[in-house]
Parts: sequence; structure tokens; C-alpha cells
Amino acid sequence: MSTSGISVGGLVSGIDTNNMVDQLVALEQQKVAAVQKKQSQASLKLTTLGTVQSMLSSLSTKASALYKQSSFSLYKASTTDDKIATITGTGSGIQGNIGVNVQQLATTWKVASSSQSSQVSALGTAGTLHLSKNAAALKADGTTSTVDVTILAGDTLKDIAAKINAATGAGVTATVANFGGTDNRLMLNGMDQGSDSFSITEDVGGNVLSGLGLTSTTSTRVSSFQLRAQTGGPAKDATTLGELYTGLGLNNLENSTDKLSFSWSRGAANGSEPTLDASTISNGRTTLLSEVTVQELRSHMATEMGATVSLNASGELVAKDATGAALDFTLGMATGSAGTIPLGGSENRTSWKTVLQEGRGAFYTMNGLAIASATNEDSTTLTGATIGLHNVSETTTEETTLSLTRDMAGIEAKVTEFLDSFNSLSKFIREKSESKVQTKADSKGMSMNQVTAGELTFDSTVRSVLNQLRDSLTNPVPGLSGKTNYDSLASVGIVTSKDTGYLEVDSKKFQAALSADFDGVTRLFANSGWTDNPNAEVGGWTNDTKPGTYSLSPSTDVVDGAAGNRSGDILFSRSGNSKGLGVTVASSVAGTLNATFTRGVAGSVAQYIAQVNSMIDGSMKADTDSVKRQIENYTKQATTVQERVDRYRTNLVSQFTGMEKAMLNLKNQSSAFLAQIG
Repeated sequence: MSTSGISVGGLVSGIDTNNMVDQLVALEQQKVAAVQKKQSQASLKLTTLGTVQSMLSSLSTKASALYKQSSFSLYKASTTDDKIATITGTGSGIQGNIGVNVQQLATTWKVASSSQSSQVSALGTAGTLHLSKNAAALKADGTTSTVDVTILAGDTLKDIAAKINAATGAGVTATVANFGGTDNRLMLNGMDQGSDSFSITEDVGGNVLSGLGLTSTTSTRVSSFQLRAQTGGPAKDATTLGELYTGLGLNNLENSTDKLSFSWSRGAANGSEPTLDASTISNGRTTLLSEVTVQELRSHMATEMGATVSLNASGELVAKDATGAALDFTLGMATGSAGTIPLGGSENRTSWKTVLQEGRGAFYTMNGLAIASATNEDSTTLTGATIGLHNVSETTTEETTLSLTRDMAGIEAKVTEFLDSFNSLSKFIREKSESKVQTKADSKGMSMNQVTAGELTFDSTVRSVLNQLRDSLTNPVPGLSGKTNYDSLASVGIVTSKDTGYLEVDSKKFQAALSADFDGVTRLFANSGWTDNPNAEVGGWTNDTKPGTYSLSPSTDVVDGAAGNRSGDILFSRSGNSKGLGVTVASSVAGTLNATFTRGVAGSVAQYIAQVNSMIDGSMKADTDSVKRQIENYTKQATTVQERVDRYRTNLVSQFTGMEKAMLNLKNQSSAFLAQIG
């Protein structure tokens, strides 16, 4: 025993006081362990709530991939020769196969400056260049059409190239090339394909373009229309006007009454031929406009205008004047003509001094119809599809077959992913809500059951969310009855498994439903709307719009008995259950009509989860904050109880130490007394 410290050992009393202290303190330490256990359980619940929110977010993502009708526009693309042409898209513009024959690929413009003695010497040219934007930049921001680049007198050829390349959104890139010795040139490459060249203009007083020798003084005017042959490809000089393609009806120049109308201007001079006949154009060779050649037409135009007129590789008529006089021309069918040719006016083009490659458009035939495209990616001819042109066909008759077929398996996979996400959430909540029972033996060897509640056993908020989601999935979709036979998941083969308790897809029934009524199955999952009037179409809705059928009066702008807002031909509801519903219908449509809006299964789930997410400021956050406060309280309690236990140990040690000291004193006194009495 040490009498100077707090350590005791029962050396005097013979009692194992250290063990006694440890046992007494251990009993008190159980109170700390109980609080720490509650703290640990609260922490687990907080983690579990975080997992629930994460799984809800994942389910929302899967639902968002299905709640638009366009989400079901999944198609498989195929081609018989991907080296010639391919197709991609939603399939809305094509059902089945099309045959494509490629006659010409589109190219970009490439031009060069005049020769410069050095790449790194100051050129002494200065000015502000206005570079035309590329197509992507114009699409992103059409408020401006050019990008400005400032050139200083001290800039070198390399500096100018670097500044052009640094101009965000410019329709041209620049490189510097050496062609031997002191022949250094700035090369400009257009970013966009097609015959419409990029342009570069310069402020008055600048001398960059002239100093680099990029542009010439020649004025250039190009037709805003393209002449293409019925058999495909751009027109040639020998092509007759009767061989030109004019649409699905082909060319319809048939008799001697067909004439052209031609007007032009060159500088201060101008002229007009409102009834230009075939005989005049061909110098008496023929009286039929259908037999006039393109060469004869452009030669006549050149003679009248006093300028050169050529035909470029894109089937456009190009007028040039070496003196720089301003040009303009317009071609059309004369009044009274029965036939038609797609003609029109003209537009300015930059006159480059040194052209390395002339930009041109692409030409191909689709099922025998002549098609022209500015680029090798034609996304305008077929709605919802893009045709990619990669090489010219080997022969003029060989066709590459392109097709887009509906991807039924892909659609089922998206639906399955959506259901799997819900099943995972349901399984997780169910497992975390179950109480676990464990059988243990007590100190006397008797068996006893220990019940441990799950982290979510007593959480009514989470269970309410799950029940609402399950109802959205399993209940019939309001409003679809009568529009389709598929108004519930069960109707398309999606039911709760008796074995697992989770939603499963019967692939055979689901695929049969897709084949029988694709639009109906789409409406089952996606939000949709329709009217009972062919002159009206539901065009939009918001999260405020509730499913239902609403009466509209287009002539009075009334929706569901209340005044709506009109923007052109679109009538919007601004109040009630129909708030946010937009219907495209002219005010001239008389009487009333009914507009129906339905929120499909995926739409309902996505909307509800959005509402649940908004509960971050409501019950869900309150639930989470409550758990956080519990953890804080348990931490404080554990600290307080531990401090009390530590004080208890100190007191016990002090008391036993005092006892040992007292017994030692008695022992010492007894020994001294015995020594005195001998």
C-alpha cells in the first residue's frame, strides 16, 4: 500500500480493495454504456435517413427518364454500309427503311494570304477584324453575328493566327505555313461546311485584309437558291431546266407559255426582263423553257449584267465583277407561267483572293428524291433523325439502306431500372424497420429474448413516403380510362411478386402491350394531354397542374370557368386545378372544348419526390434535426455520467485509503504498546 498516493491494495486490512473499487465502478460505468448505446443508435438512424434521401434522389432520376413522352422514343439504327451513310435519332420522322445514294460530300472553305517574308516580324498592319460566328455559337447566342479581333501594327503572322484562334465562337481557325524559303502564309479554315463561306470584314481605316492579301476587289453575288438535278447532285452546265428537281412533284415545265422573270443591278446600272422566254435565252435554239440549259441561262445573265456568271459545285449561280461594282440579281417564274422552278434572289459573298478549297454543300438521294444539305450531317430533311454522309457512293444507282426501328427491349430496360430503384428503396426501408430478436443466456444460464428495434421502426415519416410512392405506382392513372386499356402497371404485366413482395415485369405481357398500343403505354408512364377538338392541342403544363378534364372557351379565353391568359394561339390557365395548363388553340375556334391532362406513373413519382425534397424544410428536416439533437444530448449525457463515475472512483479510492491508513495507525500503536510491556 502507498500512503502518499490514492492507490490502495488491502496490505493492512487484507481486503482486495482495488478489485472491490473496480467492481463498484463497473456497475456505474454501465450507465455510461447505456447512454453511448443510445448515441450509437441515433447515429445509425441519421445515416439511415441520409441513405433514404439518396435512394429517393436515385428514384427521382429514373422517374425523370420516363415522365416525358419523348423518353420512349428509343430506336435502333442500322445501315448496310456505315462507310457511306448512317442514321441516328428518335425515329419520329421515319418508320421502316430508306435508300440513300451519296453524290457529293460537303466541304469547308480554305483560303490563304499572300506571301509574307517572315512569320515572326511585325507586319505593320492594324485594324479591327469582324469574324463571322460559327453555327454552334450562333445557335447559343444569336444576338450578335460576329466576333471582333483587334490587330496591332506590331503583330506578326503568328500573332494574328493566335488572336484569331483565341476568338471564342469565331467561324474560322488560322494556321501559319511555310511553302519554302520566305514564302510564309496565313491559312484560314472555315469551321462550318457548306457553300456559304465564313466572312471577315474590317473597320474603315484598317489595312489588315489588304496588307495580308486575303481579299480581292472583285465583288461576288451568289444565288440564294440551289439548282439540283432530278437524278440527284448539283446541276451541271449541260443540265436542262426541265431536268431540275422541284420537289415531290418533280419538274413541271411543260409548254411554251412558261417564261422566266429576271431583274438585276450592277453599280448604277440595272435591268429587268419580266417575261424572259426560252428563245431569247437560247438564242433561238428552242422555244421550250424545259429545253434551255443552265449554261445558256447563266450566259444570258452574264451578257445582260456585264459581269461573269458561273455555276459552282453547290448548284449556285455566282456573279462576279472585277471592278468591284455592287451586284444583285433575282430569278423567278414569269407571271402566267404554269410550271415552276425553285428560284429566288441573291446574297453577298466574300471575294477571297487565294482559294485553296471552295466550300460546297452535300447532295444525295433519299428513295430516289434529290436532297441537298449544307453539311454532311443532315438533321432537317427527316423529322427527329439525322443522316450522316461519310463517302460518295461507288455508283449512281447503288443505295445504302438506313433504318430506325423502335427499341422495345431498351424501353423495357428503362422501365425495369425505374422499378428496380423503387424496389431497392422499399427493401432498404423494410429491413431498417424490422426489429431483430436474439436469444441469449442470462447469468443463471436461463434463455432470454433480446429485441433490438430497427433504425426506422418508429419513423412514421419515412413509412408514409414509401406508402405514397407505392400508391402512385400501383393505383390506376386517373384520366386514362377510355383513352387506353393500359391505365395501371398491372394492365401491362407489372405486378407485385408473391415470392419477393417487389414489383416485377412480365416481359411477354409488357412487350405485347407496347405492340398493341404504344401511345397508351407511353401515357401510362409519362405526363400527357389531349383535347376533343382537332383544332386544339395540349401543349404544356406545370407542377401546379392537377390531372383532370377541363372545359375551355377559346373565343372568350376562359379555362375551367375562369379567365385565362393568351399568348398568340396559346391559351393558359392561371388558376384552379388547371393552373399552368397550356392549350394551342386559335381564338377563332367557336364554342367550347375539353382538354384532358394526365400525370403518368413516372410523372407522379417524380412530382412527389420533388415535394418530399421540399420537405427538407419540413417534416423530413425536422426528423433529421431531431435525431441530431438526440445525438448531441446523448453526447452531453455520456460526458456527464462519465464525470460522475470518475468522481465515484476517486471517492472510493479515498475512502479505502483512509481506512487502510487508520488500520495502519492502529497496528503501529498496538506494536508499540506490546513492545513496552515486554
